[in-house]
Amino acid sequence: MEFDKKKLPKENLHTLYRVKVETIKPFALMLGPTYLFFKANEKFVLVKEPLEFFTDVELTRLDLHKYFYFPSTVASILPIREAGQRARSLLEMKEIVFDKNIGSAEEDAYPAVILPPSSFELSDRILRTVGPLWFTYPQDGIAVDPFLVTIFVNEVCDLLPAERLIKAREQNSERIDQALFRSSWVVFLALHLGYTDLNVLNDLRLRIFEENMDCLDPPVSILNELDELIEISYQSFENSKMQLLRMDFFSKQNVKISQKLEDRFARIKNSLVNSGSPPAFVFEKWGQEKWGQQKRGLTDG
Repeated sequence: MEFDKKKLPKENLHTLYRVKVETIKPFALMLGPTYLFFKANEKFVLVKEPLEFFTDVELTRLDLHKYFYFPSTVASILPIREAGQRARSLLEMKEIVFDKNIGSAEEDAYPAVILPPSSFELSDRILRTVGPLWFTYPQDGIAVDPFLVTIFVNEVCDLLPAERLIKAREQNSERIDQALFRSSWVVFLALHLGYTDLNVLNDLRLRIFEENMDCLDPPVSILNELDELIEISYQSFENSKMQLLRMDFFSKQNVKISQKLEDRFARIKNSLVNSGSPPAFVFEKWGQEKWGQQKRGLTDG
């Protein structure tokens, strides 16, 4: 994602977040534009665009700078990442046996067992986690930003394989964003449909990422629900022109998978959608265009 502010003056220090280089994981996607401070010219210089990554070699080389710097808008994205971490924790829930005695006498003691939630309960908890990621935009209706979807899914799923990311960067660095957006969008919709097997979600994300990097079309013949989901997710993405992904797109599609999604969306519309407060955004310009201008247009009209 191209960011227009390649350099920032040292006076911007009080507006930036400082993060230790050693805390950044190799091949983790950056939440926002990442800067280093160079004392020689007293400027903050952009070293990574949003959704780019550092290799372990790069991080070792840059460790002498001690800190990376991020614009303050990144703070609005942190709740999205935390929501992804909560979803991941839910998907990883297994039976837990505590080595803890219950009972007054030793012979009556037994371990406490907590059973994992049922499929229905887990799907319900996931829906309550993803629902608030949808925002009500004054002019676009209920929609979600593909960048935020990608940040969320990157926390839910395993990191993409290091060798695949390096190959993708060598292949076509400009195509990576679309591959990330589309693969994340498919997984995001799959979570709405109750897909809670983390291995399936990881495989699905990697499959779509690779197909987009290799410029492969979605499946021609629809063999199962996942194929249908992939096809309709591609259609909705093309319809959005990589802008906001609108919920009302699916209500206009007369296919089974769309109807299933509509059932989930109905609950989100009724009780979970985020409205009133501005959505998170990493670019000030993007936030102004997609929220500020819409609000002004609504009040001016």
